[in-house]
Amino acid sequence: MHTSTEEHCTKPKVSLEDITVGLKKLGYLIEEELHTDNLLLTKAFEKGKFCCELSNNNSFFVYVLDSKNRKYFKEYGVYGNNNTSKQVISTLHSTFHKKSRLL
Repeated sequence: MHTSTEEHCTKPKVSLEDITVGLKKLGYLIEEELHTDNLLLTKAFEKGKFCCELSNNNSFFVYVLDSKNRKYFKEYGVYGNNNTSKQVISTLHSTFHKKSRLL
């Protein structure tokens, strides 16, 4: 089925729900809902925990917590609707791999 260009441009490619489902499949846990439609997802690793705060306004905040709950390697980011949910999941997960090695 072919969609018109107009439909293609108005439908957002990025969904907070899709990103959450994708990250859960990769072993992330939903820690809490911070505000309406804002989520904190975490993934533990040997020396700490990677935290990813997702916002419904297409932004994210990632950081690493050490065993004493100190924040390291903080990074804010924004993704646009020109990205797909899969691209955002891939970016966040590769960020986890990079930052978890630094602690």
